[in-house]
Amino acid sequence: MEEQKESSGADTAAEVYSAPPSQISQEEIAGLRIPFGKRLLRAVALLILCVAIPFAVGLLFGHRDAAIACVYGTIIVIGSASFNGLRATRYAAPAAIVAIVLGAITKPVADHPGDTPLNGWLWVAVVVFFAMLSGFATRRGAGVAMSMATLFAVVAPAFRDYSELAEVLIFLAIGSVYGWLIASRIGAPTASPAPPTSPRSARLIAIFLGIAVGLGCSVVVVSNLPHATWIATAVVVLGIPTPGFTEKAILWRMVGQLLACGIVAVVTWIITSAGFANPLPYFGIAVGLSLLCYLMSLGSNVAVQIAFLSTTLMLPVAAKESSEIGGVVIDRIAYNLIGLGILALALVAVRIWAREIATSTLPPAT
Repeated sequence: MEEQKESSGADTAAEVYSAPPSQISQEEIAGLRIPFGKRLLRAVALLILCVAIPFAVGLLFGHRDAAIACVYGTIIVIGSASFNGLRATRYAAPAAIVAIVLGAITKPVADHPGDTPLNGWLWVAVVVFFAMLSGFATRRGAGVAMSMATLFAVVAPAFRDYSELAEVLIFLAIGSVYGWLIASRIGAPTASPAPPTSPRSARLIAIFLGIAVGLGCSVVVVSNLPHATWIATAVVVLGIPTPGFTEKAILWRMVGQLLACGIVAVVTWIITSAGFANPLPYFGIAVGLSLLCYLMSLGSNVAVQIAFLSTTLMLPVAAKESSEIGGVVIDRIAYNLIGLGILALALVAVRIWAREIATSTLPPAT
């Protein structure tokens, strides 16, 4: 009977994960088999279609925020459709747009907690809601698509000018429609390629993500430090419930975050050491190259993908604070380590709880 208890608890704990790790390795192998030239052409095409065109449309008919919103809408739909199919995107993309809006109007701003609804705690509730929603979405194989809503609720810039909110929403919608057309053209699957989880597994994943994201966002609100939202970003990125999601996958993502810090530090040192009168254009080139490398890395090792994606997101901050890049990089590393620790604590808590539930439901020994 003791052996039965132990195996039952372990099996229940393993339900936090959504598929065998071998699935990821096969995708990585398939991605690496694509010739370099073909990957480069595909990345350039995606960069033009998914970023340059929607950004240009936003600038032509609106302003910078409208252009960014148009790009967001495009990326939301294409990313969602690529990971979890067009069918799941029909409800995941609208959820992501709602998450952007709610995250932007509730997100705390360092040193200005009074300007935020409920001093930032409403933002915590918003992000936790979408995190748990992404956990439940694994039941339909849409965990990654819904995780984008959580991520956008965290990274959306704080938005206090409500007079421009309608315009931003319009360009989000334009970008989403455009993204749907592109996703359909490039052959995004209709049904989700990710295997659905059981109802019990989905509940465990939702609880795990809710605890982790709640702790991460609470640290952001309580600490009130510059760039503290990177803690919540780290928790969300490291904990996205992809197929094959295990501790090993979390660690590989962490390796990618650390690589990004190293890349940003080196690039910033090169640009600032060159003594350019205006270094911003060179940072812009670096962002474009980093994004291109990310698009080329799709299908390869997850650490490589995370490294280039995080580099793309960090470089604009580095451009603004290039004179203090050492502090920026150290903060990023520290916040990622905090996020990793929060994920570990949440995972241990859910596993203990799941083991106790499994043990308590076993029939009594005879």
